[in-house]
Amino acid sequence: MASTELFDREVSDLPDDKWETVIERTPGNPAFSARSTVLMRVREVEIHHADLGAGYTAADWPPAFSTLVLD
Repeated sequence: MASTELFDREVSDLPDDKWETVIERTPGNPAFSARSTVLMRVREVEIHHADLGAGYTAADWPPAFSTLVLD
C-alpha cells in the first residue's frame, strides 16, 4: 500500500514539463518516457494481482486492459 501511495504522490507532483523525460531503468535496456511509467504500473498491478491466487484472474481484467496487453 505504501508503494501505491508513493507512486500516486510522485505522479501527482510531476511537473507538466517532465512527463517526456527519458528514463533508463537499467543501463543498456530500452529507455522510456516518464509518462510510460503510469501504464507500466497499471500492467504490474493488474498482472500480479491475478498471480496472487486470491480469486482475481485474467478473466477479471477490464476489457480495455485486456486489449492493451494483447496489443
